[in-house]
Amino acid sequence: DYQFNAALATVRSNKCDAAAPYLQRSLNSTNYRARVQFLRGVCAFIDERWDAAKADLKEAEASGVHAAEIYYMLTIASRKSNDSENAKLAYTMLREKYPDSPLVHELLGEALDRADQTNQAIHEISLAISSRPEEPGLHAQVGFLYWKAHNLPDAKAALEQELIVDKHSYSAMRYLGDIAEQSNQFDNALAWYVRALQERPESGEAHFAVGRLLAETAHYRDALKELQACLPTMDRNASAHYWTARVLAKLGRPQEASEHMAKVREINDASRQSLLDKLGQGAQSYP
Repeated sequence: DYQFNAALATVRSNKCDAAAPYLQRSLNSTNYRARVQFLRGVCAFIDERWDAAKADLKEAEASGVHAAEIYYMLTIASRKSNDSENAKLAYTMLREKYPDSPLVHELLGEALDRADQTNQAIHEISLAISSRPEEPGLHAQVGFLYWKAHNLPDAKAALEQELIVDKHSYSAMRYLGDIAEQSNQFDNALAWYVRALQERPESGEAHFAVGRLLAETAHYRDALKELQACLPTMDRNASAHYWTARVLAKLGRPQEASEHMAKVREINDASRQSLLDKLGQGAQSYP
């Protein structure tokens, strides 16, 4: 009892690493095994260890845990681990056992988004929000969909609502910065990008957004620091090297700028070659 309750309290405190030994020690309990498998699956899911999440969640389901959440996580973990058959099975189970669950609408919305059916995806995520308005992530998700559809006023409203639900939402801050930038509100955009970077200082994308906007507003030295910080994770991104080259040129460092422009050409050439290879394979298989 102590081991399982300690594990449960620790997981609820978002400390999965600390929960691991308690979960391991209570795994042999007949009374708690199914729930332990579920908690292990939750922790693996949070850590994006998709194969481990799928294995533990399937064990929990086989042992009698049939909550809507288990089928939801199994659908996503299976999809992320390229197991489309299990993803389809888990979603079917969710839809059949819990047809009125907002999780059904959320998964369907994500599938419609991947199929570029944005308006239908917005409808499904909105249905999920109507049932769970305080659920973190949903407002950001529908805000992103509005952003994709170039409906910036509704995107802005949804993303601002996300920050009421979750004041630490990186996605909301990142896209609010983009919306402000598209509206030529550069100071406001930079403030949002800086907030996003503070939430996720390891994000190359966040460093790039700050650096690019600093370059746009002629703060070249500060821009260079941010752009250099983005490169370890965005080394194969042509835009990151292009903006770094631009800033280096402005700072009177043409040789280094030239090196980054060479990198831009290399990345673009590789991308074009990859596309040609795929098209060539398609042509060879055409009767």
